Amino acid sequence: MGYGPPVVVEAEPRRELPYGLFSVLALRQSSDPHWMNGITWESVSCDPVTGADWQDDPDCDTDFDKFFRGPGENGEATQFITTGSYLCGAPGGPAYSRGKEFAEADLLAHEQQQAEAFVWRKLAAEASDLNAAGAVSPEEGLALLEGWMGDFGSLGVIHLPREAASILSKRLNPSGSRLTTKIGSPVVAGSGYPGTSPAGAAPAAGEVWAFVSPALFGYRGEVMSHAVLDRTKNDHYALAERPYVVGFDPCGVGAVRLDLSG
Repeated sequence: MGYGPPVVVEAEPRRELPYGLFSVLALRQSSDPHWMNGITWESVSCDPVTGADWQDDPDCDTDFDKFFRGPGENGEATQFITTGSYLCGAPGGPAYSRGKEFAEADLLAHEQQQAEAFVWRKLAAEASDLNAAGAVSPEEGLALLEGWMGDFGSLGVIHLPREAASILSKRLNPSGSRLTTKIGSPVVAGSGYPGTSPAGAAPAAGEVWAFVSPALFGYRGEVMSHAVLDRTKNDHYALAERPYVVGFDPCGVGAVRLDLSG
């Protein structure tokens, strides 16, 4: 039988879920902080691959559309902020230094999920339904997403809510810190992916949406901590923030509604 109050110990450190957004996101280094204003770039052409036999085509000197692709398009990406917080109590107390530590821990525990939620909204804004006839089985949906990537002609990313990735686990391969399809396409199993439609609507029970996009890249800043006062309650918070920019070439996004109930 113990005596006295419980012993205060350190909590078990939080670990981010495997195969999330950070497993595929190519983060670039930059000494120029102006990326936080947003970025723009010219992508390689998004036109479909075409071709013809120069020797057998009688119009090869004039029909340039068969051989040359159009110009690239300009891509854009804006900043978003991931946050963590901790209630320190009344202003002026000694709790801020401890609150700062907990706010940063809160940020690190949840920033991948927050980033996934932002990226999902960005994908949804550009997504087109690959099967207007309705929901398909997870296996059929995965094939449609792979087909979109084949038409795109470059390695992209398949974005699955975590429950859909679990159902498709026999069709996916863990590869180090990454998750891939059987033919090598990167997959994000996002706990921050809500599975909502391109229009933002919640799917029917037992259904989720999945997306496929060009490869992702971006920038990530340092963690910034500061104190915030809620004057309505006179509460003092420690706030930890980290800026991000995540982009992908403006070549569209494919969307498929998956029926997980089968």
